[in-house]
Amino acid sequence: MKNFSDIDPLTIQQNPYVVGSLVDNRKPQRTIYLLIIEDYALIAVCNWFTDGETGESEWLTYQLEMPKSGIPWIVNTLENKFFKLSHEGGLPADVRHYEEVVDGEELGISRAMSLGSGENREAGYTIKTISRPEPGERMGKYLNFTDSFLFEHGFFDLLKITAEKIKNGTL
Repeated sequence: MKNFSDIDPLTIQQNPYVVGSLVDNRKPQRTIYLLIIEDYALIAVCNWFTDGETGESEWLTYQLEMPKSGIPWIVNTLENKFFKLSHEGGLPADVRHYEEVVDGEELGISRAMSLGSGENREAGYTIKTISRPEPGERMGKYLNFTDSFLFEHGFFDLLKITAEKIKNGTL
Protein backbone atom coordinates (compact mmCIF):
# COMPACT_ATOMS: atom_id res chain seq x y z
CA MET A 1 0.00 0.00 0.00
CA LYS A 2 1.65 3.19 -1.21
CA ASN A 3 1.46 6.28 1.02
CA PHE A 4 1.18 9.80 -0.34
CA SER A 5 2.16 13.18 1.03
CA ASP A 6 -0.68 15.59 1.66
CA ILE A 7 -1.58 17.55 -1.44
CA ASP A 8 -0.49 21.17 -1.60
CA PRO A 9 -3.53 23.45 -1.94
CA LEU A 10 -1.37 26.18 -3.50
CA THR A 11 -0.16 24.04 -6.40
CA ILE A 12 -2.84 21.39 -6.89
CA GLN A 13 -4.43 23.19 -9.83
CA GLN A 14 -1.20 22.72 -11.79
CA ASN A 15 -0.75 19.08 -10.70
CA PRO A 16 -0.58 16.92 -13.85
CA TYR A 17 -2.32 14.03 -12.07
CA VAL A 18 -5.58 15.96 -11.55
CA VAL A 19 -8.26 14.44 -13.80
CA GLY A 20 -11.03 16.71 -12.58
CA SER A 21 -12.24 19.07 -9.89
CA LEU A 22 -15.48 20.61 -8.66
CA VAL A 23 -16.26 23.49 -6.37
CA ASP A 24 -18.59 22.42 -3.56
CA ASN A 25 -22.06 23.78 -4.31
CA ARG A 26 -22.73 24.45 -0.61
CA LYS A 27 -19.28 25.83 0.29
CA PRO A 28 -17.69 27.79 -2.56
CA GLN A 29 -14.39 28.04 -0.65
CA ARG A 30 -14.10 24.22 -0.86
CA THR A 31 -12.90 22.35 -3.96
CA ILE A 32 -12.75 18.59 -4.42
CA TYR A 33 -10.08 17.20 -6.74
CA LEU A 34 -9.78 13.75 -8.28
CA LEU A 35 -6.24 12.61 -9.03
CA ILE A 36 -4.91 9.44 -10.64
CA ILE A 37 -1.27 8.74 -9.76
CA GLU A 38 0.05 5.54 -11.32
CA ASP A 39 -2.14 2.75 -9.85
CA TYR A 40 -3.77 4.94 -7.20
CA ALA A 41 -6.60 7.43 -6.94
CA LEU A 42 -6.84 10.35 -4.55
CA ILE A 43 -9.94 12.34 -3.72
CA ALA A 44 -8.56 15.53 -2.22
CA VAL A 45 -10.38 18.40 -0.55
CA CYS A 46 -8.97 21.91 -0.30
CA ASN A 47 -10.92 24.27 1.92
CA TRP A 48 -10.08 27.93 2.57
CA PHE A 49 -11.19 28.29 6.18
CA THR A 50 -11.66 31.54 8.08
CA ASP A 51 -12.09 31.36 11.84
CA GLY A 52 -15.23 33.30 12.76
CA GLU A 53 -13.81 34.44 16.10
CA THR A 54 -10.24 35.38 15.20
CA GLY A 55 -10.70 36.20 11.52
CA GLU A 56 -7.57 34.16 10.73
CA SER A 57 -7.64 32.14 7.52
CA GLU A 58 -5.80 29.00 6.47
CA TRP A 59 -5.98 26.14 4.01
CA LEU A 60 -7.41 22.90 5.34
CA THR A 61 -6.79 19.80 3.26
CA TYR A 62 -7.91 16.20 3.49
CA GLN A 63 -7.56 13.28 1.13
CA LEU A 64 -8.65 9.72 0.58
CA GLU A 65 -6.19 7.40 -1.10
CA MET A 66 -7.13 4.09 -2.70
CA PRO A 67 -6.20 1.81 -5.58
CA LYS A 68 -7.39 3.46 -8.80
CA SER A 69 -9.70 0.48 -9.28
CA GLY A 70 -11.56 1.95 -6.31
CA ILE A 71 -13.10 4.59 -8.59
CA PRO A 72 -14.92 2.03 -10.81
CA TRP A 73 -15.81 0.16 -7.60
CA ILE A 74 -17.46 3.29 -6.14
CA VAL A 75 -19.52 3.82 -9.31
CA ASN A 76 -20.48 0.13 -9.55
CA THR A 77 -21.39 -0.08 -5.87
CA LEU A 78 -23.59 3.00 -5.97
CA GLU A 79 -25.32 1.93 -9.18
CA ASN A 80 -25.74 -1.75 -8.37
CA LYS A 81 -25.98 -1.93 -4.57
CA PHE A 82 -27.59 1.38 -3.53
CA PHE A 83 -29.65 2.37 -6.57
CA LYS A 84 -31.27 -1.04 -7.12
CA LEU A 85 -33.90 -2.83 -5.11
CA SER A 86 -32.88 -6.03 -3.32
CA HIS A 87 -34.73 -8.25 -5.84
CA GLU A 88 -32.67 -6.54 -8.59
CA GLY A 89 -29.38 -7.35 -6.82
CA GLY A 90 -29.24 -4.26 -4.63
CA LEU A 91 -28.78 -4.18 -0.88
CA PRO A 92 -31.57 -5.42 1.38
CA ALA A 93 -33.97 -2.63 2.41
CA ASP A 94 -32.57 -2.41 5.95
CA VAL A 95 -28.87 -2.31 4.93
CA ARG A 96 -27.28 1.12 4.49
CA HIS A 97 -23.60 0.21 3.97
CA TYR A 98 -21.40 -1.98 1.82
CA GLU A 99 -17.72 -2.89 2.21
CA GLU A 100 -15.40 -4.87 0.00
CA VAL A 101 -11.69 -5.51 -0.54
CA VAL A 102 -10.53 -3.86 -3.77
CA ASP A 103 -6.99 -4.64 -4.93
CA GLY A 104 -5.98 -5.52 -1.38
CA GLU A 105 -7.57 -2.52 0.35
CA GLU A 106 -10.88 -2.45 2.19
CA LEU A 107 -13.23 0.23 0.90
CA GLY A 108 -16.73 1.09 2.03
CA ILE A 109 -19.74 3.18 1.15
CA SER A 110 -22.60 3.99 3.47
CA ARG A 111 -25.76 6.03 3.18
CA ALA A 112 -25.50 9.22 5.24
CA MET A 113 -28.31 11.36 6.55
CA SER A 114 -28.34 14.97 7.72
CA LEU A 115 -25.13 16.07 6.02
CA GLY A 116 -24.44 19.76 6.21
CA SER A 117 -25.39 22.22 8.89
CA GLY A 118 -28.35 24.22 10.10
CA GLU A 119 -31.44 24.03 7.94
CA ASN A 120 -29.49 22.97 4.86
CA ARG A 121 -29.15 19.30 5.76
CA GLU A 122 -29.55 16.58 3.18
CA ALA A 123 -28.80 12.93 2.59
CA GLY A 124 -25.74 11.64 0.79
CA TYR A 125 -23.03 9.00 0.89
CA THR A 126 -19.87 8.38 2.87
CA ILE A 127 -16.89 6.90 1.05
CA LYS A 128 -14.41 5.16 3.35
CA THR A 129 -10.88 3.87 2.92
CA ILE A 130 -10.98 1.44 5.82
CA SER A 131 -7.46 0.10 5.21
CA ARG A 132 -5.97 3.60 5.51
CA PRO A 133 -6.71 5.03 8.95
CA GLU A 134 -5.49 8.40 10.16
CA PRO A 135 -2.13 8.18 11.98
CA GLY A 136 -2.76 6.95 15.51
CA GLU A 137 -6.35 5.93 14.71
CA ARG A 138 -7.95 2.56 14.02
CA MET A 139 -10.85 3.69 11.87
CA GLY A 140 -10.44 4.39 8.19
CA LYS A 141 -10.54 7.80 6.59
CA TYR A 142 -13.77 9.00 5.03
CA LEU A 143 -15.43 11.79 3.07
CA ASN A 144 -19.12 12.68 2.96
CA PHE A 145 -20.80 13.79 -0.25
CA THR A 146 -24.33 15.18 -0.39
CA ASP A 147 -26.75 13.87 -2.98
CA SER A 148 -26.87 17.31 -4.61
CA PHE A 149 -23.07 17.48 -4.95
CA LEU A 150 -22.90 13.97 -6.35
CA PHE A 151 -25.84 14.01 -8.72
CA GLU A 152 -26.84 17.61 -9.48
CA HIS A 153 -23.41 19.24 -9.42
CA GLY A 154 -21.52 16.55 -11.30
CA PHE A 155 -19.21 14.66 -8.96
CA PHE A 156 -20.83 11.30 -9.77
CA ASP A 157 -20.48 12.11 -13.49
CA LEU A 158 -16.78 12.84 -12.94
CA LEU A 159 -16.40 9.51 -11.12
CA LYS A 160 -18.23 7.67 -13.93
CA ILE A 161 -16.12 9.24 -16.68
CA THR A 162 -12.92 8.49 -14.75
CA ALA A 163 -14.07 4.91 -14.03
CA GLU A 164 -14.67 4.32 -17.73
CA LYS A 165 -11.19 5.62 -18.60
CA ILE A 166 -9.65 3.36 -15.94
CA LYS A 167 -11.57 0.35 -17.27
CA ASN A 168 -10.57 0.98 -20.90
CA GLY A 169 -6.92 1.60 -19.96
CA THR A 170 -6.62 5.28 -20.89
CA LEU A 171 -5.92 6.27 -17.26
